[in-house]
Amino acid sequence: NYEANISQKDIETLADNSIPENTMYIRKDKVFVNVSQKGNLVPEELNIKKEKAKDYIDLKESLKNTINMQLDINSDESILNSERKTLNKKYEDFVKKYGPLNKTQNRSQIVKDRDGYLTLTLEEDYKQEIKPDNKRGLKPRKESFAKADILTKRTITPQQEIQTSNSEEALIFSLNTKGLVDIDYISKITNINSQTVSKILR
Repeated sequence: NYEANISQKDIETLADNSIPENTMYIRKDKVFVNVSQKGNLVPEELNIKKEKAKDYIDLKESLKNTINMQLDINSDESILNSERKTLNKKYEDFVKKYGPLNKTQNRSQIVKDRDGYLTLTLEEDYKQEIKPDNKRGLKPRKESFAKADILTKRTITPQQEIQTSNSEEALIFSLNTKGLVDIDYISKITNINSQTVSKILR
């Protein structure tokens, strides 16, 4: 699914080490992901049109924003609702233009991106169309799919952040929630600087 039609000069021009590995991005009207080659990140061209890639990138960023807002206990519910509506609109627009996310061609392109499988969860119960074939005994079936809940309602309820002034309690919380002694976490929930926490717990 890659197009090997960029020169070494193009590679040097397009390389951007600030973009994480396997993250879809657009340069000079072409779509790329950075792949690791001999310890360096090198752009490889993807067989997907710029407009479609842009629509996908906008969709996945809206999904990530919605998830992060749900995880933030301080998020304003009205702003979250607005972002969810934006996400739903971007999803509907994508499907209208290109078909369901899990349609074979769309899926094969989307999973080239590191957040592709996450984005595909916007859709549930995808069933491919089956055309009738009497010889093979196949009955016709229309393509079908359903929207995931995150497009219409909150799916994550954040836990109230723990606060304590007792470093021993904080140690127990750290062991219960993280399975280890996390000095930075203990420092955060006690408002005691990490150096002092280290001395207390010795």
